[in-house]
Amino acid sequence: MAKRKQGQYGRSGALLYNTWRAMRQRCSNRNHEHYQYYGGRGITVCPAWHNFRTFLEWAVANNWRPGLTIERIDNMGGYTPRNCRFADKVEQNNNRRDNIWLQYMGYNFTLAQWARLLQLNYKTLASRVRRGWPAELALTAPAYSRIKELHFVN
Repeated sequence: MAKRKQGQYGRSGALLYNTWRAMRQRCSNRNHEHYQYYGGRGITVCPAWHNFRTFLEWAVANNWRPGLTIERIDNMGGYTPRNCRFADKVEQNNNRRDNIWLQYMGYNFTLAQWARLLQLNYKTLASRVRRGWPAELALTAPAYSRIKELHFVN
């Protein structure tokens, strides 16, 4: 394999470098604002990825492009080639530990996914679930309108 020139990836390399640096910081720097959610929970970065060039080569081979972020497939697992992929913000938000999932008609989606699929207001749906509504009712009840009636004066 021919040796690559230092700046071959240009801006993309800088974006990936920032991703790599942030990933390592939140897993190893106790002073990082999100350490408690990563390193503090035992999330680690595989030893091979302590080298940026190795991480960069994996990222390029795994279809990284600007606008995508690194995501752990299993949120309890560490940052490793087998447990990571690149996703956009919508995809990544569906893989959060704090998501609420609803099962209805054999499908299991997050509240945000259901809201998009059924064109429901997310806050309305979340409020219904917090109040203990069963999934079927939360997903199918019409939205309440605060406008009761319009009266026109002649």
